[in-house]
Amino acid sequence: MAEGLRKYIKNSFATGLKKPQIEASLLQSGWTKEQIDDAFERIEFSQKEFIEKHRRRILPSKKVFTIFFLIIIFFSLIYKSFFYVDIKNDCFVKILPSLAMELSNFNIKRSIKILKYGSPSDYQDFCRLVDTIDANVDCGGWEGGCYRGGKTIAVSTAQGTVSWTVAIIVHETCHAKGFGETECYAAGDRILGTIVEI
Repeated sequence: MAEGLRKYIKNSFATGLKKPQIEASLLQSGWTKEQIDDAFERIEFSQKEFIEKHRRRILPSKKVFTIFFLIIIFFSLIYKSFFYVDIKNDCFVKILPSLAMELSNFNIKRSIKILKYGSPSDYQDFCRLVDTIDANVDCGGWEGGCYRGGKTIAVSTAQGTVSWTVAIIVHETCHAKGFGETECYAAGDRILGTIVEI
């Protein structure tokens, strides 16, 4: 009998009736106030129990949020450390990590930004001709660089000066354009002079 009462209440809710309307209908049908209240309490309790039981399946745990947050931080650091991106100028450059632990990637990124504002034409050439910078010590030694062919250059920033790194980037980009040492040293000297003026 009580099961039928609960079923009637659930069906009434499903049709859009409100609690006061359902109570009034049941009182007119001969149900007592206590029976009706008990049925409503049992329905509410079973709904709360169902929600509590299934909430863990619906909502991810704090552990999942923490892991997701750590993954985002990890990939943000990778992006910040190993990629230079300038969408407006269609410039995307991978910066390979230095095995010699020069910690030069941030120096290289600062140098690219200085090149961007200090010499826009050299920056456009760089963006067009270079897509990978290897930050390891290479044929240029501890303070130099090397054109590797294709769209790859090597840039060592062991000396730590940003202006010198800008000059190396321009020098190696010059080689990517097909010029020899004389022209490329001149390009590096020119950009050093421009940076000093800025």
